[in-house]
Amino acid sequence: MNARPNPALKKLAPQLEAAKKRRRTAMILGVWIVVVLGAALFEIKPALREISFWRSRRYATKAEVDLNAENWQAAQIKASLAYQIQPAEPTAIRAVARLQSLTGNSAGALTFWDMLAEANALTPADRRMQVEDLLRSDMIPQARRAMEGLLAEAPNDPQNLRAAAKWAAAEKNSEQALKFAERALAADPASTQGKLLLGLLQCETPRVGAREAGFETLVKLTESRERPGLEALVFLSTRKDLPDRHKSTVIMGLRNHPLASEQHRLIALDLEIAAHPEQRDALLDAAVEQYKKADALSQRTFGVWLNSRNECKRTLDLLPLEEAMKRKDFLLVTLDAMAQQKRWTEIEEVLQGKAVPLDEVYTELFLARASMELGRTSAADLHWRRAHVAASASPEQIRFLGGYAERVGQTDQAELAYRS
Repeated sequence: MNARPNPALKKLAPQLEAAKKRRRTAMILGVWIVVVLGAALFEIKPALREISFWRSRRYATKAEVDLNAENWQAAQIKASLAYQIQPAEPTAIRAVARLQSLTGNSAGALTFWDMLAEANALTPADRRMQVEDLLRSDMIPQARRAMEGLLAEAPNDPQNLRAAAKWAAAEKNSEQALKFAERALAADPASTQGKLLLGLLQCETPRVGAREAGFETLVKLTESRERPGLEALVFLSTRKDLPDRHKSTVIMGLRNHPLASEQHRLIALDLEIAAHPEQRDALLDAAVEQYKKADALSQRTFGVWLNSRNECKRTLDLLPLEEAMKRKDFLLVTLDAMAQQKRWTEIEEVLQGKAVPLDEVYTELFLARASMELGRTSAADLHWRRAHVAASASPEQIRFLGGYAERVGQTDQAELAYRS
């Protein structure tokens, strides 16, 4: 017997058909959206990748500006960002390599030079820096191969010739190094870097008359307002065989060079005292009076310099305790001078008073030293432990603690700090 049609279903048939049609339309639309989105993503991925390369190059370019200005911290931040955004971008790799090289981490730089080499992106300038990093890493055979390649491509390029002079010097071939440096300067007579290199090599070579020629080359270079002029002044100031006729030139140059720092001016003072030992007291007294009118950073630098030469009385004249109590950087210098005078009880009284402008680690270090010198071993051990705890969160303070402990003969405490 046939089932009778359900009147309700018959009544709903148009609505069901419409719903079915809507589902079919939605399904087709969904498939179309998926196809369109997939195609869009296919197009967007390369675009996003290109944007990442652009951002990486942008940060790398900014890092290069900071490197050229010797703003190392800013350069490090930007080079790191460039590399993190796109590790395959050659300009980012180059920025990191140059940063490592210029800040003395040749081993780290070589890793990134190798990455550039694998990407076939090494420029001649990159290869010259790579040679210098190889030489500083004592990888002489590798430097030789790299240098031979550069010379084969451009044998008369003055920058290649200067790099070759450094390589020959590392090979202990002083005569060949001098020849390369002479060729480089002949090819680029205005180069202050070339004059500096030639003068340095002349001072070190056994060739007859070369040392005297080197002094003349470098003294003339000191007239340069560029960095090679300052480097020539610093080198000449270290030479015990520097002729007396050149010493006043070097002293004045170190004081007046536009790139000179306070440290350079103190090198000049050292050289002047060495040249006129009979005037030592007068020169130091005059310097103290001059630095009393200087800025705070210069005063602190001079105070450290005085302490390193056992001139603690003059340090305390420059930075008396009542003034030093207003600044942490001054107080550390003043306490160091008082320690040289063995004023341990007074140091304890100062550090146990109120409003001492020192971080806890420095206070505990001086208290540990004072307790040691006064024969209170248990108290000294307690202050050393407190100093280690106070420094534990700061690598900089841990290094300071280790260096201070080593300086005062506490090797166990220094080892503990360095192990941290």
